[in-house]
Amino acid sequence: MPSGNLFEDETRNSLKKIEDAEENFMWLRYPDTRMFQYVNKNIIQPKSPCDFMAFTGGYSYFIECKSSQRTKSYDIRYIKDHQVEALLKHERCGGRSWFLINRRCGRGKIDAWAVKPKLIDTLLKEGCKGVTYNIFESHGVRLERLKGGLWDLNCLFAITK
Repeated sequence: MPSGNLFEDETRNSLKKIEDAEENFMWLRYPDTRMFQYVNKNIIQPKSPCDFMAFTGGYSYFIECKSSQRTKSYDIRYIKDHQVEALLKHERCGGRSWFLINRRCGRGKIDAWAVKPKLIDTLLKEGCKGVTYNIFESHGVRLERLKGGLWDLNCLFAITK
């Protein structure tokens, strides 16, 4: 399974774990454009704004998952303009948005960070191509890896345990 699909699966399972534990939390998977085109090639589907949407505490959240097997830097060009614009617009409308960046390199070396779309927008506008992971470390939120291939996403929603 490609690392991006694996990270999306882990994120889905992590959101499900939160939903099972929190009465006032819900989430949904936003369908990829490819899913619609798989069913019918003639369907014109707008580009997906994000991978997941979550709702809690009176806020909506957009979450876009990105994954890389590069050891030292993330190729930021994998983030599409429409994804950045959708997450920024969601925040302008009062929502909250996160890019989740996952690094999988070598045996057992798995990290993930949550970063705001404004940071990604700034890096892209500056012409960055490869962004070292220490940028995400210093300007984002490191996500804790949990047993069973899950991530602790509670910090994204201000849920404390």
